[in-house]
Amino acid sequence: MKQSGITILELMVVLAIVAILASVAVPSYQNYTMRADRSDGLENLQALLNAQERYFADNMEYADTLTKLGMATATMTTPKGHYVIGVQRCGNMAYTQCVQLYATAQGNQAKDGDLIFNSAGKQTRKVGSKEYDL
Repeated sequence: MKQSGITILELMVVLAIVAILASVAVPSYQNYTMRADRSDGLENLQALLNAQERYFADNMEYADTLTKLGMATATMTTPKGHYVIGVQRCGNMAYTQCVQLYATAQGNQAKDGDLIFNSAGKQTRKVGSKEYDL
């Protein structure tokens, strides 16, 4: 009488194949989710930069805090919580010349780096000491 079923060797081969596929798929998925979550910071930075331009048109200088733009606090956490956004000078320039908005990545998003927009049109992503243009 012949026994039906799978052998332990066949089971081990299937498990090895599944493990190899998972080792390739999981990092790709994590990179995908980080890129998707980056939009949380990008959208909010652009909205705040637009508010800065409106503030500049009325006051002939950029706001040095988000409270001057109508926010409750000097920094703002994005709706999904992936970034904390704040205001700083562009190097040593005065607020009448340039303003920089920075979004500091939080939690797992920190692996993707911080986002920086300025009123001169520069948009970068900073990962450690390296900067990448957006």
